[in-house]
Amino acid sequence: MANSPKSMSLNLFRAIVEKAKSEGYDLIGLYNWTEPFLSKKLPEFISIVKELGLTCHVSSNLSLKGRFDTIERSLAAGLDYLVVSVSGLNQEVYEINHRGGKISYVRENLEYISKLLQNNSDIKTKVYIKFIKFDYNMREELLLKEYANSLSIGFEMIDGVGHPNKPVNLICSEESFLGRIKNIIPSSIYEKGGEICSLILDTISIDCDGNAFLCCANPNYPVLRIGAYLDMTKSDILIKRYTHPVCKSCPGYRRKATANEIAMLDALMSRSDSSSFNDYERRLAELNNTLQTKVAQISILETSLQEKESVIATLEMQLRQIQRGIVMQLLSRYQRVVEKLLRPGTRRRQYYELVLAGIRVILNEGWRSYWHKFRQWYKQRE
Repeated sequence: MANSPKSMSLNLFRAIVEKAKSEGYDLIGLYNWTEPFLSKKLPEFISIVKELGLTCHVSSNLSLKGRFDTIERSLAAGLDYLVVSVSGLNQEVYEINHRGGKISYVRENLEYISKLLQNNSDIKTKVYIKFIKFDYNMREELLLKEYANSLSIGFEMIDGVGHPNKPVNLICSEESFLGRIKNIIPSSIYEKGGEICSLILDTISIDCDGNAFLCCANPNYPVLRIGAYLDMTKSDILIKRYTHPVCKSCPGYRRKATANEIAMLDALMSRSDSSSFNDYERRLAELNNTLQTKVAQISILETSLQEKESVIATLEMQLRQIQRGIVMQLLSRYQRVVEKLLRPGTRRRQYYELVLAGIRVILNEGWRSYWHKFRQWYKQRE
């Protein structure tokens, strides 16, 4: 998923948090496929959450330079929890999963935060290092745990999902989700009666435009968009997610649903009709049309690129021919001047040819060989 400089407006954010609070949500996480501390308005977002009496979480990799001010103002605004994801304490290990990241920046920021917690009693933020464990970095766990203890901050470990060395575009591209929607069959459905996924029941993923998406575990692709959060009820969002083909075909963990949750889902399902499925079919058709348009545009651009490359090749060939022509003309004129001024058999011509021979030796054999041959020639003259 491409990076974007977009940011949610504070007015839209306040409206979303107020609605979430009215629906019974008590925790706001200011992260989801983004780096929170890139936004200098992060302290203002946190202040709105705390003003409305809710708990505020931030998750970051902290691989940032020059963000001390934003970090300090965010903690001072009342941030409740800060989780810092790392995959190693040594750069050569860290950069395998956190590609492009620098563990030195992470350490600078963590040590700055540790000093803030020690020197400012008004900051109550609970800070944790979250170690993402893979098969290649298991030795880093103890190092990171000791490092966290030295800073007087928390430590926790989670198993990494997937593997950094395996391409995620095969399982996490927009095309892969379109394929899952188009090709869903009973054998690909993981949902079992009496089970529920906490990610769709207990959380809502919202992007900077205020759109609700299927799940925080997946990128915010258009095909996974549920709708504008402020325009839907909590029940609307739940039923659209619960019946979504991607959700049903997800192999992720599900917990046993409580009796109240089963009754609620049954009631919602009985009230729903085919409109939600028709909506998915309509949106799928729109997305397919968009995809075909993009493919056609790519084809046109590729043809244009080939034509331009052909023109460039022709121009380069013409330029080489011109250059060769110019060089040949200059050489021809130079040779005529030499023949006129340094006629064969004259002493001037003899010294000219001697200088040329010396230059050839220097260029082809080096100065040492030149001086050796020069001394031999000089002795022969004596």
